[in-house]
Amino acid sequence: KILRNLPGGKLAGPDGIDMDMLKLSRHVTTPYLNRLFSACFKYSTYADAWKHACTYVLRKPGRSDYSEPTSYRPIALLSHLDKVLNG
Repeated sequence: KILRNLPGGKLAGPDGIDMDMLKLSRHVTTPYLNRLFSACFKYSTYADAWKHACTYVLRKPGRSDYSEPTSYRPIALLSHLDKVLNG
């Protein structure tokens, strides 16, 4: 249910897995993800790859002076598996 309700069209995080891929493959991957997440809880472990983010700085549209730091905004791409696990 969590996979079905998460928004699509999101870029992949550092693990290279994008949300649309997870959503489209949910009928196949759900049993494996359930086992993976259950093991995370059972052994109190968490994948290191899910802790990382790729941060990019984007220009804010319509700004006249891009030499000003306020003309930019950061975005952080996180692992979608982390989002599924933490619901």
